Amino acid sequence: MVDDDEAFEMLLPRLIQEANSPVSFRFVYDGEEAINYLSGIGEFADREKHPFPKMVLLDLKMPKVNGFEVLEWKQKQPHLAALPVVVWSSSDLPIDKERAATLGASDYIVKPMFGHGLVEAIDRIYKSLTEARIRSVQNSH
Repeated sequence: MVDDDEAFEMLLPRLIQEANSPVSFRFVYDGEEAINYLSGIGEFADREKHPFPKMVLLDLKMPKVNGFEVLEWKQKQPHLAALPVVVWSSSDLPIDKERAATLGASDYIVKPMFGHGLVEAIDRIYKSLTEARIRSVQNSH
């Protein structure tokens, strides 16, 4: 999860535990940290401690490097093409949704979506992406 609102780091694990969800999160707080994490550089070089994500939940409005810049960077990284990125933003503007889709976002969730509604949305996205990966593997055989 890439979000400059640290409240989600405290909230999400509790909600996920209560919902018995299989989803777990690693948090970074701006786009620069997200790029470093995905690149496995600096403090994120140890993949045992910072495993490569199965998907990224990305806020758009952040300091240093914003979510659109992360999506633009990701598009230039061929080895990350299969990594799903779900935009997670307070913006409900059609122009932001369209730009995120153009830059390769897999989905777009408008914040605030708190409590179990948030966990259900993340669970739904996780299940959808898992099913898509299974179909992809089956079709390649």
